Parts: sequence; structure tokens; C-alpha cells
Amino acid sequence: MFSGEVLTIGSLTARFKVDRVWKGKLGDQVSMQRGRLNDDGTITVSSCDYVAYYPRRKYLIFAYGDPAQPMGASNCSLTGPMESATRTIELLDQLVQRQQ
Repeated sequence: MFSGEVLTIGSLTARFKVDRVWKGKLGDQVSMQRGRLNDDGTITVSSCDYVAYYPRRKYLIFAYGDPAQPMGASNCSLTGPMESATRTIELLDQLVQRQQ
């Protein structure tokens, strides 16, 4: 779980500058999947994949996968723009404080 700002968007990935991490170990930047390249050159995007990233916007992301590779996020998670994540961030902060 992290928050970050979109730096660049490509056809298959969005690159983020990481602002804050609640769970996991991430570097200063991470890539998120926006689709998968098939052997025949076509791109597949599932309706479950969160891919609605826009340049220079900040997001709260519930990511899965290996941070060394482009990670994924689900539409069914709380992933979304930071401006609509205030309450979720408050709850994440409370959970982290309880674990310390």
C-alpha cells in the first residue's frame, strides 16, 4: 500500500514517484501495470485491472506483485485518486500506529 504521483504513462505501465508506504518495501519509484502484452502483439486489459492513471495526479494504491516488476492493482480494491482517499488514509495511519 502506497501513495504516489504519476510521473509517466506508457501503453503498458504507469511510473510513480512514491510519496508514502504503509505496507511493503518500495524504492523511490515504481511501475504499475496498465495492460499485458500478448505473444501476438495485442494488449489485454481485464475489467478487474485498475488502469485509470493520469499524469501528475496522486493516487493511493493497494498494489500486488513484485516491486522489481510492474505491479498490479484491482478495481475491486480501494485504489484510487488521493482526493477521495482521506478516510482510508486515516484508517491506514491508525492501523500502522497500532502495530508499532
